[in-house]
Parts: sequence; structure tokens; C-alpha cells
Amino acid sequence: MKRQKNEAADAEAGCEAAARPTMRFVAVKSAERQAEGMLFRTRDLPVKQQTQIINALRGHLAEHGVMTPQVIVNMARLGAALEAPEARLPDAVRELGRLLRGEIGIRSRAAQTSARRFLPIARKNAESGDDGLRLPA
Repeated sequence: MKRQKNEAADAEAGCEAAARPTMRFVAVKSAERQAEGMLFRTRDLPVKQQTQIINALRGHLAEHGVMTPQVIVNMARLGAALEAPEARLPDAVRELGRLLRGEIGIRSRAAQTSARRFLPIARKNAESGDDGLRLPA
């Protein structure tokens, strides 16, 4: 541990660590490998956003007494609950709910688009035994 975090102290610590015989080094990633990693993270972003929006919509509807299960396959049920006349939701809630459902659809299409590029690369890596990016088990 070095005191006073600055460039000189960081450089000195790096040199000391590199000189140790037990130091392990990581191989530099190729540009192709970095692009693959970006593809995976790019696919994950709309999936996370979609989940956030679904949870927000579920939460808003729950505040008005409309309860729906916490599973993405229940999106149709969520939409039906939003439109159900017996729910007695204010018009503003229905309108904003429709807006959120549209956003969910946009994120879903974005995730599907990147998945079309993501899956062939993941399958290739899994088949080749590559230690890099793989399909989830």
C-alpha cells in the first residue's frame, strides 16, 4: 500500500508488482474480442432497461390496486390490466401506462436485434471451447 494517491506512487507500485516472481499477467484483448464484449454489453442494456420499465409500470399499477405477477411473460396480462374497465384507473394512468408499454416494446425489439448478432458469436465460442464469451447454461 502506498500513501498519497498520485501518478508517481501508482507507477512505483506498478513497477514493484511487475517485478515480483508470483505476479500473473493478463493477455491483451484483440480488437475483435473487445468488439464481441461490447456486443454482449449492448444486448444487456435494453434487457435491463426493459426490466426496469416493467417493474415501474407494475409498481404504478399496484398503487392503484392492480396487481400483476412479476414475470416478463405476463406482459399481456399487464396490458389487459391496464385497459380493464373494472380497474377504474384514471385516464392519466392509462395514458402513461400505454406510453411505458410502448417503451417496453422498443427495448424488447432492441434486445432481439442485438441477440440476432449475439447468438452466432456465442455459439461459435462455445463450440470452439473458447474461454471467452459463451452462451449461458
